[in-house]
Amino acid sequence: MLLSIVLPAYNEEHRIGAVLDQLRAYRATTEHDLEVVVVDDGSTDNTVAVLAKAAETFPELKVVTLAQNCGKGRAVATGMTEATGAYRAFFDADAATPICEVDRLLRAATENKRSVAIGSVRAEGTNVVRKQPLLRTLAGRVGNGIIRAMVLPGIADSQRGCKLFPAEVADLVFSAQITNGWMFDIEVLALCRRMGYTIVEVPVDWTHIEGSQVKPVDYLWTLLDVMKVRRLLRTNAHGVAQLAVEPRRLSISPAQRRPVRQP
Repeated sequence: MLLSIVLPAYNEEHRIGAVLDQLRAYRATTEHDLEVVVVDDGSTDNTVAVLAKAAETFPELKVVTLAQNCGKGRAVATGMTEATGAYRAFFDADAATPICEVDRLLRAATENKRSVAIGSVRAEGTNVVRKQPLLRTLAGRVGNGIIRAMVLPGIADSQRGCKLFPAEVADLVFSAQITNGWMFDIEVLALCRRMGYTIVEVPVDWTHIEGSQVKPVDYLWTLLDVMKVRRLLRTNAHGVAQLAVEPRRLSISPAQRRPVRQP
């Protein structure tokens, strides 16, 4: 399996259908073998029923259900460790970044040795279709500034919900991950750097979608969350002095391709 796409979902019964439609369209036109892993994070609405219905006609779809709400970070970590692809990407369930943008991430990861590819609205070539409201934009910029200063220097945009990891990296960092909340990817990216991997920011199409689970007030907690991640890294709470793996330089060979289906 070349590619796994992981989606965390919490009370997404009204929005998950749109991203499932994108996944079906991508499956129909891509040449890559892929699987889709959706992790329901203890939803209290009909998200699980919607996913179960979709799985009846979507053989590549695997649904993992958590018994209770554990947080976006735990849901993503569960999906990434359950996945079997040589490359594993996670996307937000609101489809703010179209699923087809995974091709850009995959291309960047295969072309750059020892790299993790992340979608960024600050990279040259990004297309922001619909901007966030001003308050959310300002809060996000402040949060990004704190993240860069304290944990991830040089990364202009670490918070888009689309990131891709080689399997050997995903297995290690998502197993070691401690943060369960929505700032989990700061910890994950910092661990990738500790392993000696480069973080490549990739331009993507991105659209602000109403109904986000993250509210503007949540950005006020960014400083505390970043300080927590920084402390975890400094005290070696992950139990390792230095994570290190031998990278698998994977090309997309004919053996990993499949006939293109017509939509």
